[in-house]
Amino acid sequence: MLRLALWTCLWLSGQATVSPDGLLERIRRTVSANLARLPNYTCRQTIERSVRLASSRRFKAVDTLRLEVAFVGGKELFAWPGAEKFEEQRIDQMVGSGTIGSGNFALHVAALFRTKEPTFSYVGGNLQEERRAIQYDFQVPRRTSGYVIKIGPKSGVAGYHGSFWVDAEALDLIRLEIHADDIPPELEVSQASDAMVYGRMRIGDSDFLLPLSSELSMVDINGNESRNRTRFDGCRQYLGQSVITFGEPVAAPEPTKQITSTTLPTGLSLTLALKTPIDVASAAVGDPVSAELERAVKKDGSVVIPEGARLSGRITRVLRGEARFGPYYLVCLQLFRLEFDHDRSDFHGTLQDILADNRYYVPHGSAAGRPLSQWSSLPRHPAFEPRPGEGIFLVRGDRPRIPAGLRMVWRN
Repeated sequence: MLRLALWTCLWLSGQATVSPDGLLERIRRTVSANLARLPNYTCRQTIERSVRLASSRRFKAVDTLRLEVAFVGGKELFAWPGAEKFEEQRIDQMVGSGTIGSGNFALHVAALFRTKEPTFSYVGGNLQEERRAIQYDFQVPRRTSGYVIKIGPKSGVAGYHGSFWVDAEALDLIRLEIHADDIPPELEVSQASDAMVYGRMRIGDSDFLLPLSSELSMVDINGNESRNRTRFDGCRQYLGQSVITFGEPVAAPEPTKQITSTTLPTGLSLTLALKTPIDVASAAVGDPVSAELERAVKKDGSVVIPEGARLSGRITRVLRGEARFGPYYLVCLQLFRLEFDHDRSDFHGTLQDILADNRYYVPHGSAAGRPLSQWSSLPRHPAFEPRPGEGIFLVRGDRPRIPAGLRMVWRN
């Protein structure tokens, strides 16, 4: 403790004319300047969600989400990987259920350092991330706060307090912690907090200060805790015409072909081969998947969809369960786009069957009436109910892989 206090005095003695208020102003100018020079950019956002019941000491993994988040024109925008554009909808509308948050990409920093609402107090010097750091605490009352907590259909504004740490030399932001105060009682939340770690990332030819990771925690009035651990990577400058993908660099595209939109007749049965292998244990909601039509689909003697037509979509749910016969995973896919030649169509099919061995089972497809013995012991569960346009099946094993080439039957 003596060593820490001595270092603080030595550092401040080198800044003899800088008071805590003056130092704070320098920090605000530095952070604001970094925000101002940021280009429109996008990063991959991976969110590991877990819960801990009040009766337990251990967190249990719920799922993993993978999205793209962009900071464009001072706004946070979200999209699924592989999407052609970002949509202006809230992240909770995209994800649909479970604990989710926004603001840790850039908006928390902007609210803290670019507005007059926070009240700051100087704490002193310490170490953060093995770096010499300066700490300030802050407080924002509910009446001037923009911190919104949303629980299902209910939402409310809370005040908040917290701390931030900056590098003692460069004044770069290192860490930011936020804790909710005065939470509206109707939300039935007793605690909510968010902690963000920052570092330099290269975008184009320059380095910018960006969030590297964050941890969101929320505790309800019964003591049950939800935790989201998020990491950001793959950051790059965002161009409005870019397809949202972070794969390996590809060759220059061929000249653009005229794509026409068609509408598929209903009631078609498609036998597909999965083109994207899935490591179920590490798969995330939002990961793109694709499939290919094995044989042409005809209606009234005419080919409606030719052999080799491509379907694209994403993983929508991955949940782990335990049964008498051992561990299994619930895997949900949504195939929503079909392309062949110069035609493109929306696809709204449902999974009917998987043409494979007894590692797989479709709870509500054509195979549901003839379940294999090990699957018949599973209790009915709401998670087994497919959502519109979603194919749902179960796969046995602790770390199963769904191979490319898996044959499936979907009905449009």
